[in-house]
Amino acid sequence: MGSKQSTSQKKKPGLAGLVVVIIPVAIAILAYFIYFADNNDQSDAEDDSSAYSQYEFQKQGELSFLSHDYTSITDIDIEIADNSLRRSEGLMYRDSMAENQGMLFIFPEPATQSFWMKNTILSLDMIFVGPDSQIVTIHKETEPFADIHYIPTSPVQYVIEVNAGFTDKYLIEVGDRIRWSRL
Repeated sequence: MGSKQSTSQKKKPGLAGLVVVIIPVAIAILAYFIYFADNNDQSDAEDDSSAYSQYEFQKQGELSFLSHDYTSITDIDIEIADNSLRRSEGLMYRDSMAENQGMLFIFPEPATQSFWMKNTILSLDMIFVGPDSQIVTIHKETEPFADIHYIPTSPVQYVIEVNAGFTDKYLIEVGDRIRWSRL
């Protein structure tokens, strides 16, 4: 006669049963943490202006604006963006900048550079400067977060970004020049 399993005895789950339960739970937990970390780093920055405050201005040089006859107009402290990574980041994610501060973008050779305002909360004046240090184009009061490309009228080697209204306040215009130094 064969033996019957009593109804009070239950079959214990084997290793395969545990794997079927543990792996999906582990994947769900991992996915939650990856999503949470990714959300805090990227998409929350667009929705939460407090995410912008993590970027502090770091003075790396000084820049002077000069009239066409080399008379001093005004001076600012600058951060310098002289490599691809710094140039691509620019002033993104900044929630404020003092009036006497800006960013100088330096390119290895003159070219028609295109700038945009993706992830940039501040309205800016963009000043495009040729290899001879002469201002060739100014785009005033650019639109924050816009997917508009700002392009100079001729090849440039430098671009300066300052707060919107700066060029009007100091009467900086095409034909004026810049002089800068690194700290």
